[in-house]
Amino acid sequence: MTITLPMLPISQNTNEWRSRWTRIKYLSEWRRDSFILIKEAQLTPMNQVRLSAVVYFPDRRKRDLDNYHAPIFKGLCDALVNAGVIPDDETRYIPELPGLRFDCDKGNPRTEIV
Repeated sequence: MTITLPMLPISQNTNEWRSRWTRIKYLSEWRRDSFILIKEAQLTPMNQVRLSAVVYFPDRRKRDLDNYHAPIFKGLCDALVNAGVIPDDETRYIPELPGLRFDCDKGNPRTEIV
């Protein structure tokens, strides 16, 4: 199953965070939007999930994968718990770190969670 978020993640790179409140606001929006899309997908409760993501940026600028990993998956894992898909986001329910890949789509930048 693929869930598409119509927003791009923001890097953990401190140059992109204007303030602590900007980061908190962004992560809250990411968590909220992930939760809404997961609820709309009507996923049934699961014993384990394996996640991966593809981020489609509007250009091919250089980006560091590791700066995007935590902002994407922390909010997503919290949303899966809040939506009742998994009981907790510990390793018993998410046994491995998810994969992340970048691609380019000028006309439709987005994040796809698989």
